[in-house]
Amino acid sequence: MAKRIYVSDWAYKRISELSKDLDMPMHMIGDEAIHLFIQRKRSEA
Repeated sequence: MAKRIYVSDWAYKRISELSKDLDMPMHMIGDEAIHLFIQRKRSEA
């Protein structure tokens, strides 16, 4: 049974983008991948 994690709309959009980038379902993306992704997005900004 998967844990349900509530995130902001912003985070949801970022995670769904990441799932497309990695060609992985969203539930398989770990905290570490999300953290790296957000860092990357911040460095691009």
